Amino acid sequence: MKNYLIIGGGIAGVTLAHQLENRNLTFDLVDNSPKYNSTKVAAGFWNPIVFKRLTMSFNADKMLPILKNFYSIIEQKIDNSFVNEVPQLKIFSTKEERHRFIDKAIVSEVSQFLDEEPIEKIEGIKAPFGMGKVIGTGYIDTVEYIEKSLEYFESNGSFINKKIDYSEIEYTPDYTGFSGKKYEKVIYCEGYHAVHNPLFPELRLKPTKGELLILEIPGLSQDFAFAKSAGLIPLGNQQFIVGSTYDWEDMTEDATEAARKKLLYNLSDFLELDYKVIDHQAGIRPSSFDRRPIIGKSSVQANVYIMNGLGTKGVMYAPFYSDMLINFIEHGAKLDEEVDFVRINDLN
Repeated sequence: MKNYLIIGGGIAGVTLAHQLENRNLTFDLVDNSPKYNSTKVAAGFWNPIVFKRLTMSFNADKMLPILKNFYSIIEQKIDNSFVNEVPQLKIFSTKEERHRFIDKAIVSEVSQFLDEEPIEKIEGIKAPFGMGKVIGTGYIDTVEYIEKSLEYFESNGSFINKKIDYSEIEYTPDYTGFSGKKYEKVIYCEGYHAVHNPLFPELRLKPTKGELLILEIPGLSQDFAFAKSAGLIPLGNQQFIVGSTYDWEDMTEDATEAARKKLLYNLSDFLELDYKVIDHQAGIRPSSFDRRPIIGKSSVQANVYIMNGLGTKGVMYAPFYSDMLINFIEHGAKLDEEVDFVRINDLN
């Protein structure tokens, strides 16, 4: 009998599986490798700063050291490179925004992440008020991370390529049964599909559709990511991600012309170079009602747990909160109140 059954092979499930393996705990990860997976259309960018207020992103100071150490270990383990550290340039819209950035860079809780010296010009970028450099940012190639990790788990006999039907899972006082195997515990990492999970009836997910474009932009520096009305993330070979959109009404998984036009319109606010659209992708994010991750145990079934609601910050949240969840399950450690599934029960 294995220790864990993990249901869902996105950022949450794959990261959780690596964390379990690092602790010598056994598991099977189940996913049917869907074409439309929120992880596979995620930009994968991490940023410790909330630009609107120039404040620290939720728990970023705690998460960044863990993030870098965790993904570095996994790169070595699966013999693949998917981590890219790249500074981000915040394009100022006004003189006041520029001055506020400099002030925060000199003295504030986020000074360690902000460069005091603005950058005045980058070829191809319209920035009459200059740009502020954010340090400590970067992105994960999420497709590479997920695909190579699943190949690694499959080679070790711990990946099951199968679509989950809740009726196929057998719960008994002694074990959980699935596909002829037995497990001590189950962790659901289903993304937005969890809205249909009968074991978490209190769950208050707020699924959000996101779309992004991949562009080829000859002549634009790939030494930086850029942020203003849209974000640009360098991928190499003159390609960039531009994104992303937020839609709480359309829950189809189709790319839309409206989102394409919106992204390109926002991009025109600061990009002065010609480009070519290479790809257009869409997916549904498992955002929570309060934009905080959701981890904890089911109130319906013993030995059943959840990790969800990572939203747009999945690559930053996943290593930190998967570690917290495992310590909760294995050692009885306390979960942070801001992310504990119990908080949702208290609101219902």
